[in-house]
Amino acid sequence: MFRPIVLQALMEIMRQQNSECWLVGGTVRDWYLGYSPLDLDVTVNDDPASFAKILAKKLQVPFFPLSTRHGAYRVVVSDCPVDVAHMQGATIIDDLACRDFTINAMAMPVTAATVDNLLRRLESTSETKALASSPKKSGEMASALFDNLLDPFEGRRHLAEQRLVAVSDHIFIDDPLRIMRAIRFSHVLGFTLDENLETMLRSQKEEIARAASERVMSELSLSLEAGNSASLFQKLEEFGLFSTVLPEIVNCNKEIPADTVVVLAALDSLLACLTVDSELTSSDAKVADGFAAQNSEVLDPRTLNPSAPLWISLLRARLQESVDGTFPRHAALRLAALLRVASPQVVGAVGRRLRLSGDLISLMQAVCRIRQNWYDGNTITESRQSLTTSVVTGNSLFPACPEVTRNNLPPVSDALLEVANNNLSLVVSSARSTVEFLWDAAPWEPEVLLITAAEIMASTYTGQAQIGRPANAATFGASTPIEASATSSAMPELPGPVISLLERWAARQVSPLELPFDGRFIMQALDLKPGPLLGQILKETRLAWEAGEVNTAVEALQVAKVCAERNTYQP
Repeated sequence: MFRPIVLQALMEIMRQQNSECWLVGGTVRDWYLGYSPLDLDVTVNDDPASFAKILAKKLQVPFFPLSTRHGAYRVVVSDCPVDVAHMQGATIIDDLACRDFTINAMAMPVTAATVDNLLRRLESTSETKALASSPKKSGEMASALFDNLLDPFEGRRHLAEQRLVAVSDHIFIDDPLRIMRAIRFSHVLGFTLDENLETMLRSQKEEIARAASERVMSELSLSLEAGNSASLFQKLEEFGLFSTVLPEIVNCNKEIPADTVVVLAALDSLLACLTVDSELTSSDAKVADGFAAQNSEVLDPRTLNPSAPLWISLLRARLQESVDGTFPRHAALRLAALLRVASPQVVGAVGRRLRLSGDLISLMQAVCRIRQNWYDGNTITESRQSLTTSVVTGNSLFPACPEVTRNNLPPVSDALLEVANNNLSLVVSSARSTVEFLWDAAPWEPEVLLITAAEIMASTYTGQAQIGRPANAATFGASTPIEASATSSAMPELPGPVISLLERWAARQVSPLELPFDGRFIMQALDLKPGPLLGQILKETRLAWEAGEVNTAVEALQVAKVCAERNTYQP
């Protein structure tokens, strides 16, 4: 959030240094649109390193170089960093002529009159609120704030027309990343591409290959975070950019499945339902913490209350956290939903080329792995059929310990043999398969389940014409209605199997089920040596324990003993 003290500090430095300083780019654009700027872009005709150092010292914050080659430095002001750059060319007009789009080629001089006028307006409670938090404010107020606006390329008019216009015909040649920026501004602001800009974009799209992969990913992340991802990917495909940005996916699948756009629309609606303001999120976090503290000894994931709201509180709190410290979780989910059709190996190659973090790659691979291992009808059926015939004998889990009962594992019927993709009914048909599913998805269980829910709900989507509308405008069939609202605390109506798995995940978060003994104890009790067999025994014993098939240490040890006697490990 913008801090007036920064403007005052800039003014003081100008007076002391007798230098020229301008607020430029996104700062001016966002102010004019009525948004509180996320950072301040400053251009100076002085040494930018010296200017940034003095500003950092005055504000008692650190600074560092963004690009010594281009003379750009960042002063790390909390909530609103200041980017200081050297003026390109001899004058500010020359500098603005080097920028990408006319809406970013406006400037405001940091003069006493400008600063005093802006600060006086900021002192007004209503205007401060408008600048800081309102998504839009009146055009009259915007105009009044910018009496000294320098606008040589008519950016203000193009803002009013909601039109994205290039400053020159060589903006993409100068910096190919601007191709992705054109897509982002059009997507996030809802602006129409100028006819000339659209022609340039189509004819010069191959230039994007010259841009650094991580910079392309950064732009894509900002676009994904804004939501309405179905419309975004339609736009990328429309301009032929999809195959350039993600060639591995195109080469692997020839084309993205037709239902992907609908799945993304469904996911956006789910995320809108689960996105709440900071106050409610804080409340959810407190509920989750309190529930965990009060129930840590008595909560058993094997005996859940279906109406418990814990899962949605934990999920909302989790969605507010980034995946790896930087990449927003909403953006990561949308990217994973897009890449879900690829193999984990292909997704890994994509992540390495784009220099994504290990955590983000792991999330995307989990979505692909679960989809391949559990949602394909043949794979899941063969897996469950094998489990049913090899593990279950008669009415007991193991014939050697008849006192140990099991949860019913239903036989694989003809109906289940025809299970469709994305149908989790088979997974939750037994406690054992539920636990195995959560193991396979860990540590990304909720992310996998949200994308699964979107795939299931996409099959009930009605109104193709609504694709591309804001997420809270999407409409689904009567069986899975979604009333999406960015500030609603209502629980979204997810498919039943998804809710069941989310409940189990939430309970495991606050009260993990752990075996009453470890591998060393099993080695001593059964006279075993370290090796693959011990690992298999531990896995089977833990599975029986978490599935509720055994409930005491004696029963769990009996499971381990039977596994050892059967020598079930097969390399």
